[in-house]
Amino acid sequence: MLPYDYEPGTKNSKVAISIGGASALAGVTRKDFKNLAMMAVISADRYLGRVQELADNLPDALATAINATPEAVGSELAGKFQARLAGYLRDAGFRQD
Repeated sequence: MLPYDYEPGTKNSKVAISIGGASALAGVTRKDFKNLAMMAVISADRYLGRVQELADNLPDALATAINATPEAVGSELAGKFQARLAGYLRDAGFRQD
């Protein structure tokens, strides 16, 4: 999930290290994090719980960072980034709103 537009399938649309076999930014889901836990031979429930906790805290952390940056407050980019984060978390299975 990036604050800027990118073309799917380009090097800018992939993570450097795959997560549970997924490397496309828009395609990493809860299932991929579960796969990663199984590949690393760690408790999937515990790992997914931690990932969910981070996902739950991301919107507030982003808002805090934006509010601490005067140039970002009320900017188009800040709003775009917040909307993309919410959409990504929903699409990845970490939020239901």
